[in-house]
Amino acid sequence: MRYPLPKKDSNGKYKSGVMKRLGELIDYPKLNDSTSFEVPLQDKLINFYYSARAGGTFLYFNRERYQVSAGSSRPDFRAREMGVESEYVNAGVDGIMSDIVDPFARMIVNDLRQNTDKGWNLMRKNDVYSVRAYMSLKYLPSINLELPPMHLATNVVNWCETFDNSTGSYDRGITEQVLESLAFASTDAFGDVEWKCFE
Repeated sequence: MRYPLPKKDSNGKYKSGVMKRLGELIDYPKLNDSTSFEVPLQDKLINFYYSARAGGTFLYFNRERYQVSAGSSRPDFRAREMGVESEYVNAGVDGIMSDIVDPFARMIVNDLRQNTDKGWNLMRKNDVYSVRAYMSLKYLPSINLELPPMHLATNVVNWCETFDNSTGSYDRGITEQVLESLAFASTDAFGDVEWKCFE
């Protein structure tokens, strides 16, 4: 399990955030008393990394192996053979999926902070779409991605699914995709947090 703990201020206290109370519980003196516990709770808290850090890890798609490193550029893994144009490869799967999910995620987090339901209502309106249908029928890329202002072709949707998730995952609802992105830290909607987990 991973937790988006807010950063600490100059006094060592957690700033306001979704998991502030959990952070305070982790720091609770009785849970960190070395006379009562073999290992204090704070010492079991480690960083959580959503994606592989540079060096020592590999990506393997379409019979191409690539070692992740800081200096090299990622191959397109035969995207052209899948019918995907270079402009989509340049925008990248992460860029496209963030463009789809982040606006919803930010609105939902804003709802939680301000006790409103604007983001939830927007999600409900779009919940009739699977991720695949939303990308093909409703979504229009943001101008900053430098993609044609049109819905995504089936080849592009399939290419995104290949690199983003498992086969068939885009057949579930767009709401599930947004909520999963919040749960797995693949969105920046939480703001400035430190993702942690217990060893």
